[in-house]
Amino acid sequence: MHLRYYFAVRVSNSFGTVTSASATLTVHLRPRLTAVARLENGDCRFRLIGQPDISYTIQASSNLTTWTSLTNLADHTGLIDFTDSEVPNFPHRFYRVLER
Repeated sequence: MHLRYYFAVRVSNSFGTVTSASATLTVHLRPRLTAVARLENGDCRFRLIGQPDISYTIQASSNLTTWTSLTNLADHTGLIDFTDSEVPNFPHRFYRVLER
């Protein structure tokens, strides 16, 4: 996901007014996982919010040191739902998202 802002500067003094050319500032937001829900069967469902047309890898870890890739996802809309069915097998489970 990204935000785009357009700017121009107008400077005035006793000699007149000058307006700059337009400038564009684009802010790219990092992908993030939201809407985490624990399902009745113990699985974990969450939503990846990212940029459209970017591919992501979701990784999981039980110790924040060793990471395992769970899936690769192509994001065409900026929103992807994902379910981790391995959650019941771990006492702790951490996630991260990487752009591919």
